[in-house]
Amino acid sequence: MTVAILEPPQFTVAAESPRIIFAGVDTHKDTHYVAIVDDHGQPIADREFLAVGSGYRKIIEFLHAYGIVDAVGVEEIPAPTRWNLPVPRLRPLRRPL
Repeated sequence: MTVAILEPPQFTVAAESPRIIFAGVDTHKDTHYVAIVDDHGQPIADREFLAVGSGYRKIIEFLHAYGIVDAVGVEEIPAPTRWNLPVPRLRPLRRPL
């Protein structure tokens, strides 16, 4: 009796390329709310962080856990309007994360 030993089939598995992400940060006095979307605008994750040093470090870790950060929009409250109402605007991130 002859026994044939077959080699297992060889598969090529394509590694997923890193995901490009975009984030928006809604700033408040005590907390910051961060939302992440993909390059098609689909929500990926969101979370609230304390507005302290350790919270800022956690924001960076949170962003990097989901992919390569392409851009971050941070809400900024400039000087009040003539009716004393703050007007939010987005400030571009000027350095890479």
